[in-house]
Amino acid sequence: MTQAATTSANTGDSGPSLPVVLAKKLFRFFSSIGLALILLVFLLLITWIGTEEQPEKGLFLVQEEYFKSWWLLHTFDWPVFGEVTLPLPGVMLVLTFFTINLICGGLIMLRKNARTIGVMIGHFSMLFLLAGGLLQHRYAKDGYMQLYEGEESDEFVSYHDWVIRIHEVKGDEADFEKDAYIVPPAVLEGLEKGDRLVDPEGLPFDLRLHDHHLHATVMPEAFHRPGELPVVNGVFLRELPRETESEANVAGLYVDVLDQAGEKIDQGILWGLENNPWTVRVDDKAWVIKLDRERWKIPFTVHLDTFTHEFHPNTGTPRVYKSDVTKIEEGVEEKLVIEMNEPLRHRGYILFQSGWGPQENGMPVPGTPYSVFAVWRNPTSKILLIPVEHWPLVTVSIAALGMALHFLLKLLRHLAPGRRHVKSSTPSPA
Repeated sequence: MTQAATTSANTGDSGPSLPVVLAKKLFRFFSSIGLALILLVFLLLITWIGTEEQPEKGLFLVQEEYFKSWWLLHTFDWPVFGEVTLPLPGVMLVLTFFTINLICGGLIMLRKNARTIGVMIGHFSMLFLLAGGLLQHRYAKDGYMQLYEGEESDEFVSYHDWVIRIHEVKGDEADFEKDAYIVPPAVLEGLEKGDRLVDPEGLPFDLRLHDHHLHATVMPEAFHRPGELPVVNGVFLRELPRETESEANVAGLYVDVLDQAGEKIDQGILWGLENNPWTVRVDDKAWVIKLDRERWKIPFTVHLDTFTHEFHPNTGTPRVYKSDVTKIEEGVEEKLVIEMNEPLRHRGYILFQSGWGPQENGMPVPGTPYSVFAVWRNPTSKILLIPVEHWPLVTVSIAALGMALHFLLKLLRHLAPGRRHVKSSTPSPA
């Protein structure tokens, strides 16, 4: 028996411990090409399913259910078995595993030398793209700004998210310059299945939110049917089928106002298109409670000077949609033009020409012209040297550089004199 074997036998060393073995197997799994192929198949499958569901459910709902989720349940209609519901990973879960696979297999396991530098750059570009998508998903905001000619604004409105605003009435009107309290969209999510108690900080009452519907209308008591939601002050909330375009849905819910002891003071209905907000009196003070779309301020003001629309002769096909605007920032005015393919880009905000009016069936009708700008706010930070909106272009450039460098190195190795194969000549017989 050798000295090494004797030492091993005396110490009782039986090899790596179980946690080490499991860690190695787990690392090999996450770095395998097989896992990458499975993830790509799932990504293609979910993209195909989501595309098929979009005409029926709408773009926003499909994005939330398939592309921004960790997992989902999808019902397949099989010719033989009928409807079968199967669990599937959401795109968020697929991309998370794909990122781990890239790091483990594409960077850590990759041999690091001059020959693989181009491949490493290519893998890094994919990680860069995934990081940009995560930032957009987590921090970007999108909405719209509607301006009539002569109007100006420094805020834009969400397409999808609703908030409850509570304002104290001072004098004859509510103090809309300063929000007393805002119930954020996250509180309203999931209310379709139950109720929720909200304790507004600094206010002398609580709110119980219930019977929330993503698309509803307010109806007079005369149209009430048995089994529908209760009537409050002569009206009730009726749920409507969801619109495929998310921005066309108008939310509504019931609200109970409670005192500090939990006793109900008042009850009301909040609806997104209500012209006369609900007013509640508590402790000799009046409060306005209203349901409104979420709004965000922008660091400059946009003034709509004129809107111009032109059509090709004898057709309804648009030729020009453009808005002449004035951007006002810290007292400095700048004349700009926003067209269909020429947005306004400034300080991380992008304003696109997305709509106009008044119109009917795509043709203008009499009235004051207005423009609708789709507004996109990209995440910004001093840490981000490159604006996130340019990350896709940077990613493609980095990937192209990596591929070019990789193939150039292979070409140079192929043309190197030491690697040329020279046939040896056989001497002919004398």
